[in-house]
Amino acid sequence: LFITQTVHAEIYNSPVIAYQFRPVADTPVTIGELLAVIYLVGLGLLIIRFAWQLISLSKIINRPDANAPYTFFKKVKVDSTLSESEIIAAHEQVHASQLHSADVMIIEAVMIINWFNPVVYFYRFAIKHIHEFIADSYTLRNGTDKADYAMLLLSQTFNAPQHQLVSN
Repeated sequence: LFITQTVHAEIYNSPVIAYQFRPVADTPVTIGELLAVIYLVGLGLLIIRFAWQLISLSKIINRPDANAPYTFFKKVKVDSTLSESEIIAAHEQVHASQLHSADVMIIEAVMIINWFNPVVYFYRFAIKHIHEFIADSYTLRNGTDKADYAMLLLSQTFNAPQHQLVSN
């Protein structure tokens, strides 16, 4: 083969370099194997994080009292002692009826598989905001005053703890 033969370079008919090309020495780990290990470690960590979030979510769902209003699939929790609880319940009902939790779970699965792609994180962020805009739009279409609703959202934003898998 050309690579294993001696190469002679001649400038003006005189030999300049005589070099014997040798194959690259065998390494115990290839770049592909290293990248695969890095990918699988990231995948494993994100699966563990997702399982931890599901466990903490099940603890939150099983609590009889709700600190903050939220929706997870068809499960809607709203604290009835809150002022304007019917408006909040209408907002959360939109999340439940349109299965926004399914979208969140799908984008979480896509994010776990494609954790190395920064675009996926932007999609996850955008989907959650789009869900909120949709729920707000439906709530306002049902006759809620815009100024009162804006003040309600503002007051809820500063008092609500966030969880990654629920719509709140």
